[in-house]
Amino acid sequence: VHDAFRHVIDTVNDSTATEIEVDFGDVHYIDSTALGFLLILREEAQARNKRISLINCRGAAKVVLNIANFGKLFLISQTED
Repeated sequence: VHDAFRHVIDTVNDSTATEIEVDFGDVHYIDSTALGFLLILREEAQARNKRISLINCRGAAKVVLNIANFGKLFLISQTED
């Protein structure tokens, strides 16, 4: 998974987009590894003046993001459960 994630980071770095949306629509749960990947993505995006939005967050994934206080680091769009 790390190699696939690194490929995404490289694609984002090469893009001229100013905002990145990470769609959690199909995500039911996230663990500490996924949180770490999001933090790496945030660092890379900030270095290139890009904003990150986490969209369609719900269920256990939303709970984990809230517990980790990721709302202070990312714009989070939540859907109703």
